[in-house]
Amino acid sequence: MKTKERITRPNLSDEAYNILANRIINRKLPAGVKLIEDQLAEDLGISRTPIREALNRLAQDGLIELVPRKGAQVSRLKAKDVEEIYELRKLLEGFAAEKATALIKKEELSEIKELVEKSESSSERRLEYFLKVDLKLHNLIISRCGNSRLIKILKSLHNFVNSFRILDAQYDRRIKQAHKEHKTILKALLKKDARLARLLIEQHIENAKKNILADFEFKDRKV
Repeated sequence: MKTKERITRPNLSDEAYNILANRIINRKLPAGVKLIEDQLAEDLGISRTPIREALNRLAQDGLIELVPRKGAQVSRLKAKDVEEIYELRKLLEGFAAEKATALIKKEELSEIKELVEKSESSSERRLEYFLKVDLKLHNLIISRCGNSRLIKILKSLHNFVNSFRILDAQYDRRIKQAHKEHKTILKALLKKDARLARLLIEQHIENAKKNILADFEFKDRKV
């Protein structure tokens, strides 16, 4: 678990949370791995208190499990987890899109549109730009919905979604599908069509759910 990442900023708990969440999402800490406070504290160069606070937050978000007398370990997600997460995300993010349409600025959409164009013109960095578009578009919708509690809930859900986003991006067909969907969502937002934006986001999330569930079924057949 050695790394060059070290924490020096004041909010140690937040920093520890961000680093550990990123490792889990990017599968540097795979499912089932035990997280030992002393090792993490030494690894990040901080005391055990902010580590413990970060682990409690990770447990609340479902990224790890705190097992009595055994400590913390990275959660093992199942198909049912995917269904529940994406059903909730579809409902809430669709609502967020409808609310955010009137509040999103044209300049913010132009920045994402530029990334879309770059992803179409660059074959070498297409995946990088695609992931940036996906992340920026969803984050923009969430941050502009005008509801602080909704923002907090959706950001928590996206801790799971980020790992699935990386998995989904391994398939060229899915990238092309999502790319087309991003463009239609951008057009709806530019036209300030709140109802259409909501419908497109809901369909986009439903398609992503189907893709991820197909991966789980494939793994189940291989076992």
